[in-house]
Amino acid sequence: MNVSRPMKMRPRRLLNLLAAAGLLLSSAGLPPVIANAGANAGASEGANAETGQRTTGTALFGWSEIRSEQLAAFTKWTGMLARLGTETPQVSPLDFVPAGNRLAELNAVNRMVNAVSYVSDEENWGAADHWATPGEFYSRSGDCEDFAIAKYVALKQLGFDPASMRIVVLVDRQRHKHHAVLMIDTDMGRLILDNQIAEVVRDTDIKHYQPIYSINESAWWLHVAKPQTKLVAQRNP
Repeated sequence: MNVSRPMKMRPRRLLNLLAAAGLLLSSAGLPPVIANAGANAGASEGANAETGQRTTGTALFGWSEIRSEQLAAFTKWTGMLARLGTETPQVSPLDFVPAGNRLAELNAVNRMVNAVSYVSDEENWGAADHWATPGEFYSRSGDCEDFAIAKYVALKQLGFDPASMRIVVLVDRQRHKHHAVLMIDTDMGRLILDNQIAEVVRDTDIKHYQPIYSINESAWWLHVAKPQTKLVAQRNP
């Protein structure tokens, strides 16, 4: 008979995956919460009392995910949120986005933000990785995660639930480089707002993105290879 057996990702492999995003996470190395995520990744499904880590059954771009509410390690994200709290909005999406159905609003925000010029963090800030507030982005332009953040904030201003949205840091396997997009959970599936794609698309329509982690104001998710089905042949008695 056939026996399905989930394949567990080894902790070292998880850490290597996170290390590949090194500059996107921390220039000082992997914080303890991320190391703990890797060390506990092989544990059984359910909540972990120490790390708040939980394996979910959903998949993004075909990859499974592990959820944690410990955000302190992501200083670029939390630092941006702190600066955002003291910032006077320079651009209101209400001035650019006509009221309509939700998909039309998503596409309008995607086009509005994508109209801003792309500028690398090295050129803009003299740093390898800077997560800009929308005010910084609209005044100085920005790179991929800055486009995603501006869309996140604009949609939040339009009344979209921030818990349904995430900034997704990933590897673009066609361009062989790191990238970031905005994902939003909807009744049409998980939709992607991308500065490299003119229209909003489903995550299942993009085959060359490999997610590393995603984050919002309440949690972050580590993305790992989806469990494979291993067929085991068993002899008849």
